[in-house]
Amino acid sequence: MLHNNFYRSSGSAIIIRRIYEICAESGIDFYFAGTQYQSAITHDEEQDLSWMPAGRYAAFALMPRSLKLVRELRRFARWLREQQIEIVHAHHRRLAMLANLISPLTNIPVLYTGHNTFAWSPAFWLLAPRNATGVSPSVVRYLKSATRAKDPENICNPYAFPVAPSEEDKRATPDRVISVGRLEPIKGHVHLIQAWKILRDGGLRVPLHIIGEGYLHAELNAKIKGLGLTDLVQLTGYKSGLENDIRHAFFNVLASSTEGFPNVVVESAALRKASLVTDVDGSRDCVPPNRTLPNLVPYGSPVALAEAVGTWLRNPRQMAAEGDVFYDFLRGKCDVQHIRHAYMGLYAGILKQRAQQNFALRFLGQ
Repeated sequence: MLHNNFYRSSGSAIIIRRIYEICAESGIDFYFAGTQYQSAITHDEEQDLSWMPAGRYAAFALMPRSLKLVRELRRFARWLREQQIEIVHAHHRRLAMLANLISPLTNIPVLYTGHNTFAWSPAFWLLAPRNATGVSPSVVRYLKSATRAKDPENICNPYAFPVAPSEEDKRATPDRVISVGRLEPIKGHVHLIQAWKILRDGGLRVPLHIIGEGYLHAELNAKIKGLGLTDLVQLTGYKSGLENDIRHAFFNVLASSTEGFPNVVVESAALRKASLVTDVDGSRDCVPPNRTLPNLVPYGSPVALAEAVGTWLRNPRQMAAEGDVFYDFLRGKCDVQHIRHAYMGLYAGILKQRAQQNFALRFLGQ
């Protein structure tokens, strides 16, 4: 498994862990490779490598664009051969291209899983692996247009949905709205905070808990204070488990400019809580077609967000029923057994293809 980081709040890193946990049961030995690249993060954020088997992680300086990259690619290729890696499963665009670039030298096929959509890139189109999956229909459409992948498959993010509500679920009394995501511009928290001022000014006073960490913490906190919302809007920071917050939430709201297949929408649906999201790639794939409350609001519009949130909060019975609709819609898509079978079949198919290619090369060499 190849990714640029394994930060504890990284959605794609969380999914890598879940794929590992469901597929390791089938007898696969997993190794993990990251980079030594540090993005604009706060000192509170850290990588979580605790779930990886001892001795199975290595880091390589694959992000800098310098001559050092050549040396690190050689070191990476040597590590792959030493560990007898059979497939590189990359979850980052640049790293997928680099792994694919050296694939003729290592004879190790590369699978790329896309976790989001991006602008078209000639370099990615040229160097992206031919084996690819996307976590949502939006990502699959992106891969079809942005790569030469043969037939990118939609494999959603795995999550085990409970069959019935627990006693904790039944006892919980909703008293807040939650929004979960890294404190970065792409998540649109500033628009959400502005929407809460509109709601407050209109007489609707419901707490909003923004759960996550990131470099915009101070800026968003200043925004909350400047709008006089400290009694309603709370930045709670990073939390390792969200179940209790979801149980006590009326619903979840995402104001993002783009998503892949947002984990929090899935985790909320598993506890029968609906999500109000913006009409952007990834998020729209999570919204059931048979919803009854307004959803898919325009990105960047605090007014539209406030109107939709207000409608949800003023219709508590409909809001609770919407949670069941999300549960039914996403449970099958995220089924752990189905996704394990999909990845196991994909891995087997890639290895079979490599064996056939190696046989053909040996035959031609004779």
